[in-house]
Amino acid sequence: MQSDQKGFTISELSLTIGIFAILFAIGSIILLRAQPTTALITTVDSFVADTKQQQIKAMSGFTGNGATDDSFSIFIAQNSYALFRGTAYNAQDTENNQIQFDASLLASTTFPNSILSFHKGDGEIVGFQSGLDTVTFQHTTTGGQKTIKFNRYGTIISIQ
Repeated sequence: MQSDQKGFTISELSLTIGIFAILFAIGSIILLRAQPTTALITTVDSFVADTKQQQIKAMSGFTGNGATDDSFSIFIAQNSYALFRGTAYNAQDTENNQIQFDASLLASTTFPNSILSFHKGDGEIVGFQSGLDTVTFQHTTTGGQKTIKFNRYGTIISIQ
């Protein structure tokens, strides 16, 4: 005699639900790891772009707002960096462009006084000293980090 009942057994349904639960757990772990990595990479990419922009301004003699041409610099703090004109950083200067990054990121540098300055005209790093030529961004949660190393000409020679 044949049965008219069609469908899945309890064991088949349990197995299918178990497989989906495992796949969901693996996918969640992968996605949760991607967010901190993305925050670090995005911050490094933005810093690199801003660095190149400051160097180009110094090389081209940019004189925005009618000011005379000057060196252009970046002040690196622990949770932000500031783009400014000249070689001496003044936190009260309203023309500074302050860039904050994700609260889980920290920055450090070996540049003297935490300032990376580009000389007007040629774009070389002002007062360059070998060994004092890196900027490091670290993600406090994952421990991941990226270190940017410069040469005397202001060119990024490595990002590790």
